[in-house]
Amino acid sequence: MCRFSGNRSNYMNVLSCVLLVSLTYVRAVHGQNCSDIVNHSRLSVVHIQAQKTSKKTGAGRVYGGTGFLVSASGVVMTNKHVVAPGPDDESEVKISGAIGSQRGQHSAMRWLANSEITDIAILQFEDTSRAWKPVVIGNPWQIDIGHLLCSMSFPLDIEFATARGVITGKGAPEGWWYSDMPSNPGDSGAPVFDASDGTVVGLKVGDRDDAKGLSYVIPINLADSLLSAYAGIEVPGQHVQGAKDPRLDRITVSSDAGKYQLTDFLKFLSGRELKVSMDSSAASDLDRQNITVRTDGFQDVPLRWVLEEVLLRALPGGTDQWAYDVVGRTVIVKRRAR
Repeated sequence: MCRFSGNRSNYMNVLSCVLLVSLTYVRAVHGQNCSDIVNHSRLSVVHIQAQKTSKKTGAGRVYGGTGFLVSASGVVMTNKHVVAPGPDDESEVKISGAIGSQRGQHSAMRWLANSEITDIAILQFEDTSRAWKPVVIGNPWQIDIGHLLCSMSFPLDIEFATARGVITGKGAPEGWWYSDMPSNPGDSGAPVFDASDGTVVGLKVGDRDDAKGLSYVIPINLADSLLSAYAGIEVPGQHVQGAKDPRLDRITVSSDAGKYQLTDFLKFLSGRELKVSMDSSAASDLDRQNITVRTDGFQDVPLRWVLEEVLLRALPGGTDQWAYDVVGRTVIVKRRAR
C-alpha cells in the first residue's frame, strides 16, 4: 500500500508509487507474462526423441524435438518432420517423450496421424493409464501483427528453455506466420502461447536459413481437423462480419472421386457453402489452368488453404498480383491494387 504526506520531499515516493500502480495495471490489462505461462504449462510440454535407422548402414540416429499435450489421454502434437523417416531411413521410427525436461524419463510413444496440408503430426503416449495435463487451445484469429507470444522448448542440448517474441507478419508460405522468436534445432513442434491468456495459438516449425530473426509459426487452426479427430477439440473459427456462419475458415467436402478440378471445386463452393466471385480476367486465366484440388483422406478442407495455396497461385502472377476478400458469404478474388 502507498502512503503519502503533504511534505514535498515525498515527491519521489509518490512517483514510485504511481509507477508501481501503473505497472500493476499494465500487467492486469495485458495479461500474463511468460514466467506465469511456464509455471502453469511446463508439464504440458514434451521433449520428443525420434530414433531413425539408415537403410544403407543400419546405423541409428536420434533426433530431438518438442511437442505438447492436447488431451488428458496423452495425445501430443508436434512437427511432422521431427518424427517422419527421411528418404534414406527405414519406415519404422522409435519415438519417446519426456514431460517438462529434456533430461526427464522418456516413455514410449506411437504415431497416430500426419496433417495432409502442413508440417504437423499427432502422437500418443503408450501409457494411457495416467492423466496427462493438456494445454488449452486458443483462438488464432485474435492474433494480430505485433501480438506478444511465448514458447517453451528443448533446443540443442539445453534441458529446458523459454522464448518470447511477436508476430511480425501473416504472409508466410503455407498459411504460416512470421515471428521474431528465436528458432534452434530441437525447437520444432514447440507450443506457441498467446501471452495475454496462456492459450496455445500455434507451434514452431523453423526459420529461414537465409535470414536472421525470421522464424515461422504454424497457426493452430491449420490443425483443426486433427484436433477434432484425436482430441475432441474444436478450434475457434474466424468471425466474418455479415456472415451467419462464423466458421468460414473451412468447408466440408465429400467426394467419391476424392478430387475436383479447381473450376468444379469453385462451383461446388458456390452451390453449397458460399459464393466465389472473380473478375473476368481471373476467370479467363483460371479456365486455361488444369489444377486439381485433392480431398483424399479428409473431409475438412481449410478454405484459406484452397484460396491462398491453390486458387491464387494458379493465376498468372500468383499471390503477388491476386488477393481475395470475404464479404458476408462471398469470396471475392481480385487483382491487387498497384
